[in-house]
Amino acid sequence: MLAKNYVNGSIVNLKLGNTEVVAQKIKALLPDADMFQIDTTYEYSKWVGDKEMTDKEQIEALYRELYEAMVRKDTATLNRVHADDFVLTHMTGMHQSKQVYIRSIANGTLNYYSAEHETMEQRGPSSSLEWPSRDRGRRSQQTDIKVDGNHAILTGRSRVNAAVFGGGRHAWRLQLSFQLVKRNGRWQFTAASASTY
Repeated sequence: MLAKNYVNGSIVNLKLGNTEVVAQKIKALLPDADMFQIDTTYEYSKWVGDKEMTDKEQIEALYRELYEAMVRKDTATLNRVHADDFVLTHMTGMHQSKQVYIRSIANGTLNYYSAEHETMEQRGPSSSLEWPSRDRGRRSQQTDIKVDGNHAILTGRSRVNAAVFGGGRHAWRLQLSFQLVKRNGRWQFTAASASTY
């Protein structure tokens, strides 16, 4: 099946999608450029309204969409998936508000090149929201979701290729523990804490 694509000012039918066409053009123009691939995922915004999609599936899709937006420096998506009161706690203990965090991605202070996701865990709190402890060791590789109303916690582990705060490009085994809230039928990240695993 041919997909409609926007190319050189007009809509045409191509055998390749836009991403593949752009990647081929970049490779042709810059043969020595580093190229990377993002795994194909279902975009959260396309599926969030589907009544058959579980909270777990919505949260997993949101997590993947977040990383894709970080790699693309897609500030519109980053603004949408983070609540206005979002705060990120870095491994160093430094805190960044939503605005500062997104600006750091946009201006190149935080550069994300790729991410390969290992596992995600979702759970709802029994009586109150608790952050997963860094001292508990490796968690189960199972994905289990228990949502408490409009609140959830997600712990995601990803191998991330990034250059941050002026340092060199490195592969990180990054664990992000998120608090999420569901408002008006949409999940958003309200807080995140970064560590390695």
